[in-house]
Amino acid sequence: MTHLELLNAILALRFEQPGWPPILKQGGYQVHGVGVAFKLADGREVVPDVLMSSIERGVTLLVEIKGGGSISHDQAGRLEAVTVEDLRDRAYLPISDITAEKIGVVFVCGEDQAEGIGEALSDRAFTVVSFDGTSFKVRGAYLADTPLQEAWVSAKVDPNAPPVQIIPFDKESALPAVARHVLPALVSILVRGVAQFGLDDLLQETHATCLEAMQSTGSGSELGELRHRIRDVLRQAVGNELSDVLEHLPTNPAQWGFRISLPAEQKGKTRMLQSLQKKASDLVERLGGGASLQLELFSERD
Repeated sequence: MTHLELLNAILALRFEQPGWPPILKQGGYQVHGVGVAFKLADGREVVPDVLMSSIERGVTLLVEIKGGGSISHDQAGRLEAVTVEDLRDRAYLPISDITAEKIGVVFVCGEDQAEGIGEALSDRAFTVVSFDGTSFKVRGAYLADTPLQEAWVSAKVDPNAPPVQIIPFDKESALPAVARHVLPALVSILVRGVAQFGLDDLLQETHATCLEAMQSTGSGSELGELRHRIRDVLRQAVGNELSDVLEHLPTNPAQWGFRISLPAEQKGKTRMLQSLQKKASDLVERLGGGASLQLELFSERD
């Protein structure tokens, strides 16, 4: 399984999704960071893929997602070095009692990678959670949250559950996959009558569920790389298929604007949206997304 698929699988356990057991929500967990960096007391930087905690259980989990089989022992060492004081003072987690707070480091991987990752981490007190698409297995050190470990082992995902897209694309996603989500977001902004927009306006459309948790608290985050990916799509759109629809505002490089506005009359609005769908589909196809890709840019009510 890919890094993005595994990341969405973990987030689906916190943010209720059809067919997924909300075991993290039931445990009182809040997601404080997704790809957000913070510094340790010695100045080293650590970037857990997901940082979450349960106040009621007094547990913080540092989650590392492994889409491949290789382990960065440097990153593992930094995760191992995180203290409760680091979490409170540098990651800004709401920890009231530092003497009672427990920390767990969890490596999440596909079932086919679990044995190798477990062996690579055998000398560290880490928990390895593997996922095969419908169920989880837990290896290595016992989780700091025993009820959660029990829930994870028994959790089942409906094999017919729709794909989870809490994080629809990440920094490693191919440009056509990014465009597949950015272009409908553009149309959503246009339909609302907004004339100008920035990259974060698009992220608010595409990554709304976790966007707040992706914001840097001072040491940086992967959000900047997502902005670069969106900018790449916009540049392709402005320079080609959507040159008569979009422009990069010369007076404000952080903003883009629409050259068009939707007609008030329904037939004219529908024709314009259909034209936009054709242009967007052509753009995704040119970027390598495939000729059969269909973009659902507007609903019946639009």
